[in-house]
Amino acid sequence: ENVAAVVRDGGTILLLSACLDGIGDDRFLKIAKSLSHSGEITGDGNESLIMGIHKVRRTIALAKRVDLVLCSKLDSLLLDHLPITARTNVQAAIDEVVAKYGDNCRIAVVLDAGSQVLYHHAA
Repeated sequence: ENVAAVVRDGGTILLLSACLDGIGDDRFLKIAKSLSHSGEITGDGNESLIMGIHKVRRTIALAKRVDLVLCSKLDSLLLDHLPITARTNVQAAIDEVVAKYGDNCRIAVVLDAGSQVLYHHAA
């Protein structure tokens, strides 16, 4: 989310994270699984899923503007209910993005997206 402001519409955010410890708290995935395509909770309306729903909704909204790709060691089935494409090979994922946009595409490398925010100053 911290890099979203500098990615053009139709661009790609490629997140490289081994996720060796898995996904952590599984609330995010439970919420994603319970949401309809409109972003509303389906099923029994489980109130315990309300806390944190904003994160899932922001991910869904971002994916309507840009492609989201996660290159990790996670089982790709975990992402079934999210608009995120799973990849396991870093170089292949990078090559795929470069092939999509061409050799002159602009790439920003952010080493710690949790503590860095990219800003685009329009000239």
